[in-house]
Amino acid sequence: MKQRDPRINARSMSPKEYLLTLLVCNGLSATLIQIYATIHDGLLGSAPHESIWHTPTLLLGVAGYVVFASVVLSLIFVWWRRYILSRKIDVLSDAARRVTEGNYAVRIAPQRTDGKKDEFEVLYEDFNTMADQLEGKTILREDFLSNISHEFRTPLSVINNYITILQSDTLSDSDREMYMERIRLSSEQLSDMVGNVLQISRLENNKVKVEYATFDLSEQLVQIILGFDQAMGEKRIELETDFDDRITVHSDEGLLRLVWNNLMSNAVKFTPEGGTIFVGIQQTDVDVRVTVRDTGCGISPEDQTRVFEKFYQADHSHSTRGNGLGLALVKNICGLLGCGIELTSKIGEGTVFTVSIPSRKEV
Repeated sequence: MKQRDPRINARSMSPKEYLLTLLVCNGLSATLIQIYATIHDGLLGSAPHESIWHTPTLLLGVAGYVVFASVVLSLIFVWWRRYILSRKIDVLSDAARRVTEGNYAVRIAPQRTDGKKDEFEVLYEDFNTMADQLEGKTILREDFLSNISHEFRTPLSVINNYITILQSDTLSDSDREMYMERIRLSSEQLSDMVGNVLQISRLENNKVKVEYATFDLSEQLVQIILGFDQAMGEKRIELETDFDDRITVHSDEGLLRLVWNNLMSNAVKFTPEGGTIFVGIQQTDVDVRVTVRDTGCGISPEDQTRVFEKFYQADHSHSTRGNGLGLALVKNICGLLGCGIELTSKIGEGTVFTVSIPSRKEV
C-alpha cells in the first residue's frame, strides 16, 4: 500500500467545498421532486382521497425522476470537481510549459491561503525543487563552458604566439630553445587540463568504477614525493615527512594517487623558494589521516569556502600556473571514496590539507 506523503496535511477539495456541493445537490434534488409532485397533484385534483404517493404508476414515475435527478446531480458534481482540479492542473501545466521553453526561473507560488498543504501543494513544492536544480545545473554548465573556453584559450594563445615567433630567421639558438620550452610547458598545461576535465566529468556522471584493494599507502606517497623531487630542488624547498614504513589502507589506489598528486602539486606551486613542505600519516582506530602542509602564501577565509569549486583560483593574480581544477577533482574523488578532506590556512603562513581515509576491512 502506497504511503501518504507526510507533508500533506489537507485535502485538495476542502470540507467547505464538499458542504457547498452537498447543499446544492440536496436543494436541486428537493426542487425537482417538489416540481414533479406539484405537476401530478394537479392532474389528480378530481380524486381528493388518492395521493400520488399511493399510486404505483406514480411511484415508478417518482423513482424514475429521482434517477434522472441523480444523474443530473452527478454530472454537476463531476463538472464542479473537474473545474477545481483543472484550475490546479493548469497552474502546473503552464509552469511546466515555460520550463520546457528554457525559462528555469519559473516557480509556483502556494495556491492555498490557509498555509496548509494538500496533494497539489506538495506537487508544486516538488516542481519548484526540480526547477531549482535545473536552474543551478544550467548556471553551472554555462559557467563551466565559459571558464573552460577561457582556460583553453590562454595556453593555445601562448603556443600560437611562440610558434609565430619561431618562424623568424633572426632568432638565436638560446631564444629558440627558450620559446620551445614555453611551448612545451603550455602544452603540458593544456594536457593536464583536458585530463582533469575528463576525469571530473566521469566522476560527476558516475562513470568511474571504484576498485577497492589493500595497498601500501606509505610506498605510494614516497613514489608521489619522488615525482616532485626535481621541482622541489629547483625552488630549494625542504621536505619533511612523518610516517611509518608500511601503512596499509583499503581503497582505490589509482584515484588516491590523483589526490596526492594534486595536493603535492599545489604545495610545490605555492611554496616560495626556500620554503618547507610537510607530508605525514597518522593512523587511528577509525581512519588513516594524510596531511600535506606548505609554507606558502596561504588562503583567505573567503577563498577557503570556494577553492574546491571548478575553475576557482585563490591566486587572483594568476602569478602561478594552474586552472582551478585540481582541488575540484580532489573533492570529487574524496566524496566518491567516502574520504573526508579538511582545509586550514592562514594568510602568510601556509596551508594544510588533511585527507581522512576510513578504515575498511577487505571484501
